[in-house]
Amino acid sequence: MTLANWPYAYRTWPRACGWLLGLCLLLSGCGPGNMSPVAGTVKYDDGSPVIGGEVSLHPIDDPQLPSPVGYIQPDGSFKLFTRKPGDGVRQGKYKVVVAPPTDDYGPKNPRPIDPKFSDPNTSGIQFEVQPGDNVLTISVTRPKK
Repeated sequence: MTLANWPYAYRTWPRACGWLLGLCLLLSGCGPGNMSPVAGTVKYDDGSPVIGGEVSLHPIDDPQLPSPVGYIQPDGSFKLFTRKPGDGVRQGKYKVVVAPPTDDYGPKNPRPIDPKFSDPNTSGIQFEVQPGDNVLTISVTRPKK
């Protein structure tokens, strides 16, 4: 670069950095879909809380999107996240799955939740994440004997 070009380069460099910064902010803040917090409870049909396991959402409109998940606490409550705790869930329609804490079941350790709730195609529960806070109350049944 010659001295004659210096004033032009000096004037355009901040402008180029400004455009690049603006583009980065636009791409990071306006990605596909907005995120909203989703929390709720999982209870049996008799009103007692489900203890342990996880709740996951499976996108209906775009199955390639990640499935948000939340871990069920001892009081039956959960908070969903997509990639890291606290990041929320992309707005849209989802099928809901409630999975028990383990898959090691047998005669001495009966399954605590009807297996139909562990499959998005048989759970029968759907939820639409809207802008703002979302509360999801899930009622499940125990397996039939």
